[in-house]
Amino acid sequence: SNLNSTVNTIDFKIDTTTPVIDFTFSVNATQINISASGSSSSSVNDIGELFYWVLSSGGSVLENTPLQTQFNTTKTLSDGSYNWILSARDENNNTFTTPFTFLIDNVPPNIDLVLTISENGSGDTIQIDASGSGFDLGVLFDFTLSSGGIVLDSLNSSSFSKSYPSLPDNSYNWTLLIQDDNNNNTTLPINFTIDTSPPSILLTAVISNNGSGSGISISASGSGSDFGSSLTKLK
Repeated sequence: SNLNSTVNTIDFKIDTTTPVIDFTFSVNATQINISASGSSSSSVNDIGELFYWVLSSGGSVLENTPLQTQFNTTKTLSDGSYNWILSARDENNNTFTTPFTFLIDNVPPNIDLVLTISENGSGDTIQIDASGSGFDLGVLFDFTLSSGGIVLDSLNSSSFSKSYPSLPDNSYNWTLLIQDDNNNNTTLPINFTIDTSPPSILLTAVISNNGSGSGISISASGSGSDFGSSLTKLK
């Protein structure tokens, strides 16, 4: 008999694992940089995998890409909140998707600030409340209260409420520095005076004829820190 034979070798790969990728994602001021490629560290070789990505904001798709073996792209974006989704697919149609949510923010932080000096500014107690608003709820506050170049108090916090009772009469400087997650900052200086003493006046009263006459002349003005005081004439 003729014992002819043929041997065929078939190479195949079983791959049910999700693709492994090397990617970088960075945000810098108004730009994002994204790069991705297959990873040689995978237990199953996914070097030939395909990538695509979608960039959106507020539910609207801004850009998407066709399938590609690797990419490195830089985008310049305006201030806002964004979603970026990267998907990878290998030859066996296993897929991997990773989403990123990020914020482009180059606007100095907004704050809600309440500063009250008791008795409409003539008392001796100051109350300060501050918190972030809008995109900047995570801001950090760094403030310093000083008088005559001497620091009386300082604080670093995400929000605060401070009260200073019985401050002595003096001029004060309260400086607030606000910084958000993207290192935008705002500096707010507030100068105020605690003044609980009655106003001083410069008064001159002259009666004619060295006191024996029938006419009187009176002049008055504020002095020192009380130049803005009001004068009332009584008859």
